[in-house]
Amino acid sequence: MVLFAEANVDQAIIISKVLDVFCRASGEKVSIAKSRVFFSSNTRPEIQNAVSNTLGFDITNDLGSYLGMPTINGRVTRNTFSNIVERFNQRLAGWSTKHLSLAGRATLVQSTLSSMANYSM
Repeated sequence: MVLFAEANVDQAIIISKVLDVFCRASGEKVSIAKSRVFFSSNTRPEIQNAVSNTLGFDITNDLGSYLGMPTINGRVTRNTFSNIVERFNQRLAGWSTKHLSLAGRATLVQSTLSSMANYSM
């Protein structure tokens, strides 16, 4: 779950209350160890620390990935999606392409690429 709010202690208290209500209603529990708070670059460090302490979440500079795809919080570069190229190469490495005809290789590449692209989108 991703929540957006203004970076101040009042908003952090409201988020904390909303999470408590959600937990009571759903029977789920927020994992503090897995939860992070992300701030824009123009948020002062003292505000970041106050909000982080109020929520009990660690501060992060990277949003990581979701379902294997990077969560982009900056400029998109060639390196941003390098993990997709690596996974594609790993899938193809398992096949003995030297025993496939040209049409067989094309079919293999198309089926591998199409399933990965659909999942990524």
